[in-house]
Amino acid sequence: MAAAQKSPDYAADDLDALVIGVLGGTGEEGRGLARRLAMAGSRVIIGSRDAGRAVTATRVVGAFHHVPAAALLDPEVADVDMDVLVLGDDRQATDLVQALASRIPGMRGVYAGRLRNCGQVEALTANLVSVNRRYKAHAGLRITDI
Repeated sequence: MAAAQKSPDYAADDLDALVIGVLGGTGEEGRGLARRLAMAGSRVIIGSRDAGRAVTATRVVGAFHHVPAAALLDPEVADVDMDVLVLGDDRQATDLVQALASRIPGMRGVYAGRLRNCGQVEALTANLVSVNRRYKAHAGLRITDI
């Protein structure tokens, strides 16, 4: 068996100092993610999408595509027991998002490749939606043996 994956080395103080912007934060997924990060002690700003302004001053990372909004929003769910696939071309940025995901109880950020692979993860989300509808669940992903 492989050793457990170690979370990226970000001190809690480093994460506490961040102000996290959630673009698309008015939809269910963004609102749920913002809620969970705020519950974990992060300062969160919710915004709507404006690609022109957003991309110029940020490092882009894809994550949380496949996490059910219902699981993030449900106050009865104490631990969101699933992994978050984190994709990006900037190692520091993906490590940071992995550490942020790990602040949400039960969640773990897992590096899943370059940003160009986001379309594949987004396509997988449609399959998870079908699973959740069929079984009336909030199923997500858990990557094993890392």
